[in-house]
Amino acid sequence: MAFCLALVLAIAGCGGDSSSSKSSKQDTPPEPRNVAAEVNGGKATATYDSDNAYLVNDGETEGDFWSGNVVGDHITIEFDKAYEVSGLELYTNAANNSSTSIQFSSDGENFDSINLLSGDCFSMQMGSGRITCTFYQDRRATHARVVIKQNAHDVRIYELIVTGT
Repeated sequence: MAFCLALVLAIAGCGGDSSSSKSSKQDTPPEPRNVAAEVNGGKATATYDSDNAYLVNDGETEGDFWSGNVVGDHITIEFDKAYEVSGLELYTNAANNSSTSIQFSSDGENFDSINLLSGDCFSMQMGSGRITCTFYQDRRATHARVVIKQNAHDVRIYELIVTGT
């Protein structure tokens, strides 16, 4: 029995003084998430039918939707803080993107349109009620906006998902 106790104490003593060891824990990068989602602090407003603006960031990609009234109407989602945005998914019945413009802003005042077909997307898909874009380069943003460019009464926006860290 004494031998077992001595062995346990000897093993426990190996490795030196724990008070002199330094932590080697490294900071892990944040996981990408939907920074536009209401549950993550996103606040949706609209130039028309603002009472239903929340439908575009409620987590539901089917069913209820927001729709504009005239060309130029838009829906804006303000994030809870600035994020490095890496991509987007827009659920809409206008999945050819000729009826909408997707824009981002780092100040809530000046918006830049995403060029889906050339320049901004490393990978892009359109169709089946969805537009997706993974950016070549992350962009710092505090707001995302979808502007109706044509057929305002016919365009339905179901959900805007913005991936960021």
